[in-house]
Amino acid sequence: MNGEVLMPNLTSLVVDDCGGLRFLFSSSMARSLAQLKTLTISRCQIMEEIVSTNESSEEDTNHNMFSQLQDLSLQYLPNLTRFCSARRSINFHSLEILHLEDCSKLETFVLDPMSTNITINKATEEIRDSTENIGTNAQYFLFDEKVRFPSLESLIIRDVPVLRTIWDNRLAPNSFCKLKKVEVWRCNTLINIFAPSMMGRLNALDTLQIQECKSLQAVFEQTYETTKLFMNGEGNPFPSLETLCLDTEIWYEAHDPLPAELFINLKAIQFSCAHPQSFHFVQKLHNLEKLGVWGVPWKEIFVYEGTSSGQIDAVGTTLPRIKNLSLRKMEELMHLGNDNSELIFPNLEILYVYDCGRLKNLTSSTISFHNLTTLHVLGCMGLKYLVTYSVAKCLHQLKTLQVCSCESITEIVAINGDEEDSGNNYEITFRSLQHLELSNLPSLRGFCSSGNCTVRVPSLNSLNVFGCRIKLEISPDGSLIQSGSRSERQQITEEVEEEKEKEKEED
Repeated sequence: MNGEVLMPNLTSLVVDDCGGLRFLFSSSMARSLAQLKTLTISRCQIMEEIVSTNESSEEDTNHNMFSQLQDLSLQYLPNLTRFCSARRSINFHSLEILHLEDCSKLETFVLDPMSTNITINKATEEIRDSTENIGTNAQYFLFDEKVRFPSLESLIIRDVPVLRTIWDNRLAPNSFCKLKKVEVWRCNTLINIFAPSMMGRLNALDTLQIQECKSLQAVFEQTYETTKLFMNGEGNPFPSLETLCLDTEIWYEAHDPLPAELFINLKAIQFSCAHPQSFHFVQKLHNLEKLGVWGVPWKEIFVYEGTSSGQIDAVGTTLPRIKNLSLRKMEELMHLGNDNSELIFPNLEILYVYDCGRLKNLTSSTISFHNLTTLHVLGCMGLKYLVTYSVAKCLHQLKTLQVCSCESITEIVAINGDEEDSGNNYEITFRSLQHLELSNLPSLRGFCSSGNCTVRVPSLNSLNVFGCRIKLEISPDGSLIQSGSRSERQQITEEVEEEKEKEKEED
């Protein structure tokens, strides 16, 4: 598009899969788009920049373009190296949302053609691609003082592999001061998220999510002065932060940990950390309502070995405000807590357990199941049963139960020998259960192994059973019944009892 194509009333523009475009606008046309509010550009394979400034006269005047732009999305642009070049700073007065995704050559947002800090030539490309020279090349900053975002609220950066640093130490005044949400995914050469220049600019930030950034060393690059402020309680870079998602140990500094007081307003945290101090860090987050633990090599939740006396040290404080607990890819997790574990989650409402291959069942003294409304279990290959009969009878508030892809599970509810009910007639009533899904459970032989167990689901309105050996139906009186003859169900019961006997002999 050239400067003679004028569309002064255009408010929204989507450019997708235009394989012949090396740039989209001249700077004169960009200035003419005074009403443009939404700009989305994607899958333009050879595009190198959005605004071309080949004319030297334009380089000094293009700082007024896109004054009304509110939402900018640049996605799947493999040759994009910059948004534009400019000698003077560009002010995106109204931009609130910036989404950058899968731009594998994106180095900086606004390139100063006179700058020696960033060079984009063939020799530089070769140096960067050489692993032995990594770290010797010039620093790459996505944002510096050449670009201003006084209204930006949401910043999403995904799959930008050449980034080492997002923010320069030199930033325009009032830029980035309204950020509420920052997401960074799969930027594998990134070494930190926030430069010291961001100190004091993150007062509005409430959501920070960082995932799969393999080279990340720190969330907040600390100088001596910023560290001193943190430790003295004189400076908090995240006073409004409520959601924090990290998949590494970077939030914990082994020699000088950041105080939990910096995150006192956190309501949700997801982390991957094997260090014992993570327990005590979580305990100090008194407003925490949602907790996610990912990829941690624990055998039990919030119990660890390795105290000075060599004994097991368990968390002794409950986390009463936590209502949502998610455990994912914990390959060593065998149970959620032994019989001697203290109650940690007394008010849990939502429990997700995904890809915990050694977990045997969910029964635990660390969790109260009385308030549980949602239970999802997925990909737990070692699971034999979900809960015991006594725990199942406590699930009065359960509304959604989903169990999927657990190849060893034989029953949902197991009745142990010490759980005898009156006359050996067992009955469970899930009075609030509305949605039940059992899928891809090849070893499942019944909802409950006892032939004398009645399972009532008076509120159930959605039943999905597929990829299983059994079929379940709802009887007219609101009970779960397994299709097939009684002799078939009796045979399944006998098989389950035989397996239990074998397990006892092995123990």
